[in-house]
Amino acid sequence: MRTPSRGPSYAMGLALTLLLLIAGYTAVTHRASSNHFRENRSAASSTLHDFKVAATDPATAPSSSSSLEISGLQFRGMNGDNAKFSYDLLWDGTTFPGVRQCTWQAFDSKGEPVGSFTDSVLAMTPKYSDMPVSIPVSAEPTTASGSCSETRMDAGSPYAYEFADVHPVQDPKRPDEVRVFFGAKWLGSAAPGPVSCTFDLIASSGELIYQAQGDVYLMEDPPAEVSFMIRADELATETPTDANMSCVPFTG
Repeated sequence: MRTPSRGPSYAMGLALTLLLLIAGYTAVTHRASSNHFRENRSAASSTLHDFKVAATDPATAPSSSSSLEISGLQFRGMNGDNAKFSYDLLWDGTTFPGVRQCTWQAFDSKGEPVGSFTDSVLAMTPKYSDMPVSIPVSAEPTTASGSCSETRMDAGSPYAYEFADVHPVQDPKRPDEVRVFFGAKWLGSAAPGPVSCTFDLIASSGELIYQAQGDVYLMEDPPAEVSFMIRADELATETPTDANMSCVPFTG
């Protein structure tokens, strides 16, 4: 059994642009867009059953002295009644800031506000450059500003997901590729937050075949099922019949 290292983490503006589709991270983009375990969409369903894992220690969110800073806003033109801007996003401290509410405001040449946009933002690593944002406006702007809340939205207890029907499916055309499917729901009293998970692939004999790590983030209104893709040479010679998950709060 070999344990691979974790892949890179990415950032997510929840109503903005899908920034990551990397194996190992389930996230959601726009409230109307997609996410992927670093590839697939989030999960929670009224039909969840057979709960196998209560992932994440049901504790409060990890404390953080960092927030998010928006800088370098540049006007990129109009798209109908929406002004397109790019910006840089970074942690303003050394610790993971959690999910924050951020607001962008656009101004005309006289400095008068002509529109604004507010969204929840999750930044998994300390810096992102040239991020896009679209701000609905009443007139064409020339400048914009952005700021984020001083408090985390994903605070409170328990800081945990509950997972249902965790099971592996091997691709018959790619025997070295297995998807772990599961349904999930957030148990916390505040907004959902990201967790770091270990996925165990298990043979019919009960032996652990392979173990992988990934980060999971699910929104309030996710689809019924999420899949986490794992590729490894070991899977081509032994088929997993079961899978388990265990998670802890993401800390960066």
